[in-house]
Amino acid sequence: MTIKNLEQINLEFLDEFVANATEAKENQQTQQTVEVEEVAEKVAEPATSVQLNIQQKVAAMLQNIDLQNVSVPPQPVQSTQQSAQPIRSDESTQISSTPIISPEVFADKLPEAGIKKEEQKETSEKKPIDPVELDKSKETETIRETEKINKINKKTACVKPRPIWKDLVFLILKIAFIALAMVLLFTFLYGLIRYNEPSMSPAIKDGDLVIFYRYTESGYLPQDAVVLEFKGQRQVRRVIATAGDIVDITEDGLMINGSLQQEPNIYQQTKRYEDGIDFPLTVPEGQIFVLSDARTGATDSRIYGCVKIEDTLGKVMALIRRRSI
Repeated sequence: MTIKNLEQINLEFLDEFVANATEAKENQQTQQTVEVEEVAEKVAEPATSVQLNIQQKVAAMLQNIDLQNVSVPPQPVQSTQQSAQPIRSDESTQISSTPIISPEVFADKLPEAGIKKEEQKETSEKKPIDPVELDKSKETETIRETEKINKINKKTACVKPRPIWKDLVFLILKIAFIALAMVLLFTFLYGLIRYNEPSMSPAIKDGDLVIFYRYTESGYLPQDAVVLEFKGQRQVRRVIATAGDIVDITEDGLMINGSLQQEPNIYQQTKRYEDGIDFPLTVPEGQIFVLSDARTGATDSRIYGCVKIEDTLGKVMALIRRRSI
């Protein structure tokens, strides 16, 4: 083998040797960074501002670490069939390694910084409160409150009082509106009369105010009290029978559809009038048969017969008793 071939073999070996050396350095660097981070995580307590700054510095220093060369002992070249010149050790590449910072240094410094920070917090918390400062803060608060109250008083003082005549006009308008609403209500929807006879005693007494409902298109039911008008006089009478019922008055009393009526609130006997209508009778469609509660001498359907529903004024809804309560 010639000298050129030996030099070529030596160069290839050197290239491989340098590649292996760089890989070893990178592995060593990654291992050292991992060790430093593990030590920092074990030592570090809950993160404070000082500890975070130290960790950031550690990361920056680790990034600045640069391994340039690694010294590796020379290895002999394998012999071939032909004789070759040995490679001298001074021809091998030497890489000077830079010193690496030990993680123990940072592990020693991190807890000291945390302890100092905690001591500063404890000293700041244990500082005694000055009573003079408390008094000053209270005085400032009272001054602010008084200023707010003065501002409010100034605003209220600037507001002019409302003139009395405006309040009076507003009150008169209110009263007029309420009066108009009541007039419309009791003209078209409800009615009000003063009852002046004892024919409905004891349910309705002489002098009572009767309020009735005007819209009765659906008709009435037995025992309803209705308001009607006979010969210009308003009356209140009770419905006894409606359309289709057969009414008869006998010696036993009032008969409706062949059955004797039991009326617990009626205290007088029901009798016919000689000048009245004939019985028995059937109530026509759209009409009602009415009687008073005080049956003796009362003017009701026994005299003027059945009453048309359209001629009635309405159904009694409420009473206002004015006397004899």
